[in-house]
Amino acid sequence: MLLPQNVTNGHLSLITKRCFATSNLNFKENEKVGKTKISPSELVGKHKGESKDPSERGEHVKGWKEKLLGITHEESNSATFSEVWRLIKLGRKDLPLFLLAMTLLVISAAIVMSLPKITGLILDATRNFTKLDDVEIYGYSLEDFLYLMAAMLAISTAATVARIIMMRILGENLVSRLRSNFMKKIYMQDMSFYDKNKVGDLISRLSSDAYVVSKSITQNASDGIKHSLVLGSSITMMFVLSTKLSLIMLAFAPPLLFFSYLYGLKIRSLSRQLQQATGALTKVSEQQLNSIRTIQSFTAETKELRRYNERIRSVWKISVKDAITNATFFGSTGILGNTTFILTLALGTRFVFDGSMTVGDLTAYLIYTEYCGNATFGIASFYTELFKGAGAASRLFEMLDIKPSIDPIHGHKLVSSINRSSTPIEGKEVVCKGHIRFEDVSFAYPTRPNNIVFDKLSFDIPAGTSVCIVGPSGKGKSTIASLLLRFYQPLSGRIVVDGHNLEEFSVHSVRQTFGFVQQEPVLIEGTIEENIRYGLPLKLSKRLKRSDVEWAAQKANCDFIYSLPEGFDTNIGPRGSLLSGGQRQKIALARCLIKEPPVLILDEATSALDSKSESAINETLERLMKSGKMTTISIAHRLSTIERCEYILVLGYHGSIVEHGKFRDLWSEKNSHLWKLLNTTPSSPSNGSEQTKSHGPPFDGDGEGSNERDDVERRTTDDAEGDDETESANKEVNDANSDNNNLSNVQKENEATERPPPTEGAIRMRM
Repeated sequence: MLLPQNVTNGHLSLITKRCFATSNLNFKENEKVGKTKISPSELVGKHKGESKDPSERGEHVKGWKEKLLGITHEESNSATFSEVWRLIKLGRKDLPLFLLAMTLLVISAAIVMSLPKITGLILDATRNFTKLDDVEIYGYSLEDFLYLMAAMLAISTAATVARIIMMRILGENLVSRLRSNFMKKIYMQDMSFYDKNKVGDLISRLSSDAYVVSKSITQNASDGIKHSLVLGSSITMMFVLSTKLSLIMLAFAPPLLFFSYLYGLKIRSLSRQLQQATGALTKVSEQQLNSIRTIQSFTAETKELRRYNERIRSVWKISVKDAITNATFFGSTGILGNTTFILTLALGTRFVFDGSMTVGDLTAYLIYTEYCGNATFGIASFYTELFKGAGAASRLFEMLDIKPSIDPIHGHKLVSSINRSSTPIEGKEVVCKGHIRFEDVSFAYPTRPNNIVFDKLSFDIPAGTSVCIVGPSGKGKSTIASLLLRFYQPLSGRIVVDGHNLEEFSVHSVRQTFGFVQQEPVLIEGTIEENIRYGLPLKLSKRLKRSDVEWAAQKANCDFIYSLPEGFDTNIGPRGSLLSGGQRQKIALARCLIKEPPVLILDEATSALDSKSESAINETLERLMKSGKMTTISIAHRLSTIERCEYILVLGYHGSIVEHGKFRDLWSEKNSHLWKLLNTTPSSPSNGSEQTKSHGPPFDGDGEGSNERDDVERRTTDDAEGDDETESANKEVNDANSDNNNLSNVQKENEATERPPPTEGAIRMRM
């Protein structure tokens, strides 16, 4: 067996869904994406970069818009309307409903726009008659004409009600598609995406941003079209009534349009800032609520409240800027509108006296002027909401436009014996036997490109064997699991499964075929049976009998289920919160075993179990290992877990294999790395050969990396950068408890174990 080099896991529940391939996305076949291999040295060189001349960086001198509005060159020139056009295309399925709503809008607007003219006609008509019964308008008596007007207004009201309902339906359809497409795109991303993006921010985009976009493109669009119709009709009627007065009024239009343009740019910038600040606030609140036990255990409530209040202040400051901008604009336009009305009244009175206008015409003109002013305000508000929607849409499209670094579509199908197709396509489907080989694999996490985890790691694991990977914390043990599950892509080298490059297989089929149980398993809210069935594809899960579920539970030593009142129908609560840690791990193991994976990856899978339960599960796993039907890769700290495996791979401080062989051979040799690792603490991370005795935890590594499972915990609380004090404290408590237990077990085993002479191991090292 050849040997390797390192996994941090992404968001816990996402890893669970990825491992069991339950996203059920309808991917289409795509052409193979070229994969360029990058050496670690090239990667490091890319990030060192020298400072560049401003002209080389493409910096621009801020223009008047940037100076005046405080927005960047990119924001001022961003494709706002292209974003709106993308939203329109997203809602093109509802075009017939939208056209019907617009037809109703035209009907209601036409009726409303006729009212001022009719009012003027009535006023002029009443001046020419001494009796109301003698008044005629378009051949109708005044009473009949008023009844006709009432009927028309009723039709207008009904059309408005129907239009509002239709536009609300259109809005819900659009936001549903947005959220569905967003989640589909999220599920297609690899783990590097979640390393860089906070879950709280993604939730904010999924909820509030999608709602803002929906509102701006549906109801707001309807209002914008209505106000545009009213404005156009009002101006037309004003010219019909008095061309001279209308030309004077239009002199106020250019400054109004200019300030509306500036206002729209500023509002878009503020809207985007507000959405980002709200997303950061959501991230902090979710993180703190997920870490509430840790916060309370360290009495850090005041500290965390202060941090939360800082985010609130950021939102408050941007909201105040938004309010001031709105108040300034609408106050200015209000003054302009009032000035226009007074000027119209003054000039119109003169025109009445000189006989160029009637009293009815002036009354109608004033009403149309009011309509025109209201429509102008409405269009300004529409413009504001449109830019707000564009700001929110840009945040959504940022995510929708991100291409995953690992192609989620292309690839042949890797299957196990139970999920192979009934009519497989030759050359497109490979039944996995479990032979795994790493060939000169180099890797660094995308968020830490200068920290090379592996550099040309090589090892070979024959099918049906059991291997345990041990080593200091944070030195790449779990990284091997992440690379096998294709959460990340190697920088160079290749991973071979049964003679095929792992990259030849689709991500979905690899995760569906391999089994993975992590140290902190995540269960899905529902019943115990639903969680165990979760390990299988949907179609296969539906065909499964209860007896098959019970078989998997028995294999995982889930005897506690039968003591529950509702048994397998027991609801376990969110993330399995109603179960103990050991019970969750047992169900997670059953969920994995039910699909009978040809490759089983166990990342501290029994760490939360008591000795009796661990012993029972170890016996089950040992039988599976000895059957030769399953390749088992264990990542462990416990001696009881390590000793049950056939072969041991020991990772050093630089992610390289420093030792390999059978457990009894390595454990019997006091100078072996395994012996030193379990009984001593390193004095220097840079020199793995220099060791000193210590009473501290045996796996408390002080190297550059941090424990991968601690990375999982940090990502669960949306702080991928690892700078949160609460999570650091939680990490220290968990590590201390776990490692002290490990040390106690090691000391007991050491006293009771008689070490035989070493023999040659079956695992072969390739330097």
